[in-house]
Amino acid sequence: MHPSYFLNVGMSENDPARELKLPPEVSEWLFFTNYWAHLNQVGEASFAQYEEEVLTSQLIPSAIEALERIKGTLSATPTHDIQFVYGWNERREEIFCTISTSLLLEKVVCLEEFFLAALHMQADIYCQL
Repeated sequence: MHPSYFLNVGMSENDPARELKLPPEVSEWLFFTNYWAHLNQVGEASFAQYEEEVLTSQLIPSAIEALERIKGTLSATPTHDIQFVYGWNERREEIFCTISTSLLLEKVVCLEEFFLAALHMQADIYCQL
């Protein structure tokens, strides 16, 4: 697992709000939920794990809309933790990750706010997934 990094290319290099880093567990979970695959279909993009891509200002509204749906689902989740498969070991056994529902929700909100700031500026976002 590794974190995801986002860079608002419309902001000054000196602005600390220009960058956002998602923890590895949140990054993996977004792939597990097919968040990025959805954006690939909607925007004819090619977001892939361990790759770099630009989220264009034209695609940001779709990214925000998908995050809104995720927020609704997480808010309605009665459990404190979410467990998901993020890989397999050499014996082809599933490897699980467990993450707090509240932490996921907090980081999804941060990502949404970051995207909203870029949308307001009509700026693209460089993504290192």
